Amino acid sequence: MTTTIEIIDDTPEIHIYRIRAARWLEAYGPCPSKDHPNADLVCQGRQQSPKYSGCADLAHALDTDGLNLRHKQYNRAPNWKPQVNVARLAYWKGVALTAADFPAERDWRRLLAERIDAGDIIIRRSSNCLRRAEHVECVIARHAEGDYSTAEYGQAAPEIGRLFTRNVYRGTRAIRWWLPLPRRLVAVGAVTA
Repeated sequence: MTTTIEIIDDTPEIHIYRIRAARWLEAYGPCPSKDHPNADLVCQGRQQSPKYSGCADLAHALDTDGLNLRHKQYNRAPNWKPQVNVARLAYWKGVALTAADFPAERDWRRLLAERIDAGDIIIRRSSNCLRRAEHVECVIARHAEGDYSTAEYGQAAPEIGRLFTRNVYRGTRAIRWWLPLPRRLVAVGAVTA
């Protein structure tokens, strides 16, 4: 039996959430150092650990702090647990989408280029083939020809939070999961489908 995945179109209410998400990411995405107040808000103090990457923290903070959403999938203090930040996003049943969810689509990347937008979360395969880690990106805006702006946290020194322009067609890190903002809003009960 084949399951049809519904793409939830934007409504005026969802569009307002997208604007709020983009503004929050532009304000809290840039983070020049581990001691910056943005790092404390997003990573909740965990950024001081030398091997800690806050890439998924940014996605959890976007929804909980930026959009005031609540759900058991969010990994935030006081109930934060180690080693589940990315997994709680990637395996969020009914929310996270993969290329396998669209067997009739001939090009997963083309679908993403046409549909990703502000507030969406992208999880890419790590560019380091020796590590089986993933990297989380929070979308600020979609541009032409597959380009999109992101806010991202990670281990980079000296800054741990930066804004980037990415492209769904270029780069070595394949997009593995897509968490559209409308699907998250429906899952947490903020809007109806």
